[in-house]
Amino acid sequence: MGNGSTAEPASPEPERSRWSRDFRLWVGSRTISSAGTEALAVVIPVLVYRQSGSAALTGAASALLTLPYLLFGLFAGALADRVNRRGLMVLSDLVAAAAVVSVPVAALTGSLSTVHVLVVAFVAWTAFVWFDAAAWGTLVSVVGRDRLVRANSVIWSFGITAGIAMPAVAGVVSSAAHPGVMPAVSGVTYAVSAILILRIRTNLDPVSRATPPLGQTIRDGLAFLWRTVEIRLVTLASVGLTLSSGAVIGILVVHLDRNLGIAADDWRVGLFFAAGAVGALAATVLLPWSTRLLGAGRLSAAAFSLYVPALLGVALAGHWLLSLGCWAVWYCTNTLAVVNGVTLRQQLTPEELQGRVNTSSRMIALGGTPVGAILGGVLAESVGVRATQLWAIVPVALAALVLWLSRVRRLRMPT
Repeated sequence: MGNGSTAEPASPEPERSRWSRDFRLWVGSRTISSAGTEALAVVIPVLVYRQSGSAALTGAASALLTLPYLLFGLFAGALADRVNRRGLMVLSDLVAAAAVVSVPVAALTGSLSTVHVLVVAFVAWTAFVWFDAAAWGTLVSVVGRDRLVRANSVIWSFGITAGIAMPAVAGVVSSAAHPGVMPAVSGVTYAVSAILILRIRTNLDPVSRATPPLGQTIRDGLAFLWRTVEIRLVTLASVGLTLSSGAVIGILVVHLDRNLGIAADDWRVGLFFAAGAVGALAATVLLPWSTRLLGAGRLSAAAFSLYVPALLGVALAGHWLLSLGCWAVWYCTNTLAVVNGVTLRQQLTPEELQGRVNTSSRMIALGGTPVGAILGGVLAESVGVRATQLWAIVPVALAALVLWLSRVRRLRMPT
């Protein structure tokens, strides 16, 4: 364990130094752990398709990315508030490392199967859910509530950068060598993440650790989420956001082909993914400034509101360059709404409830993504791509209206 139980430093300089050091270790751990998982998101479907030749199984492999959060999110968040968070993060990393390293070993021995790959994908992403629950629970301990806006800006900047870089690395490695090699790299990232967590000196556990039965612990977290009006409304609004964004992202390639004449193998498809990443990075840069300017509550309402004209531009733009610019702005508003919602939730939640409230809220919000993706595909075939994109505006517009009319817009917190 760290030495968080010792007295606070006498002067602010050692405190800033420790915060800076431990925060760097925290960010490094989560970024590199996320990078390993992002790489798997590319490699696992490739391996499944290579092994089976089945489009259905390949799609199932991709769906496994969100399934563990929906299955285990409540339990992971509750457990993270009851046990040693540092130990849970390290154990999660080591379980994920052991699982993914089995893939290159099986490939070298000629025993790799589709079932093996699917099981590894499920185990690795499940481990990341438990890691994430503990990690978000520890952030307030590491940085303090007054630094959360700045900290989240840095965290998401690094996370998005890793999300851009690692899939590209995975693609290059998979094309240059057997795709079974890449999971070994992910295994190394998980091991390094565990080492970084062990080096953090701050005590990562709440002062008052939850001791009721697990079911009661889960209910306590959900009860706090529901009775805290601001968290409840932003969480429910986020369901509308993920419902819409799931549909929009799910049919992006179809939109490019049918509305803009850009085939799936056209080089410009890559530009849209890159533009989305640029928009997401811009959101992390804008977060501290916009929070100071508007306050966390108004920023939530503003981000949801700006999402609407940005998506309208994506749907109606007649030229691909105009659509590309609108796509970057749309991605920026979407990311700004998500990251600000996370920060708002962290600032309002007591330290001993951080794990379960954050994970429960994310689990509820993420539920809209697969539903939106499925509905988007069905609607695109029945009423057309552009009409589907216009329908996707509705849940976010309603959510924005609720946020503007509620007490959320009056919420201002430390920046």
